Amino acid sequence: MWMYIDNGNYFKAAIGVAISIQPLEGPFDYMGSIRPHGCESRDMAISKMTTEMNEDGVGERREPPAVFKHRNIYYMVTSCCSSLNPNGALVHVAESMLGPWATLGDPCTGGEDEEF
Repeated sequence: MWMYIDNGNYFKAAIGVAISIQPLEGPFDYMGSIRPHGCESRDMAISKMTTEMNEDGVGERREPPAVFKHRNIYYMVTSCCSSLNPNGALVHVAESMLGPWATLGDPCTGGEDEEF
């Protein structure tokens, strides 16, 4: 799992990696974080794009979608459009990039007030 990693004053601006043998259930082991080529990284994958999939699952504006494929299933991790304010993440799954997408819920622990 790729993720955005930062500190309280937003100076870290790095990417983090966590791995799991069971990506649907976890647990995930945090491997660490880096700044690619020494540069700030503030989004996971697709720069500031929003997603709206009302008929197939999401039903609200989400950003920035991080999509990956594991064992023929597509996974999309998103968060609410709230700038740098904490909010809950959601993970969605589909057998095709075109959907339909099913929302599995928040893959993070700690509560919405701790998720960025």
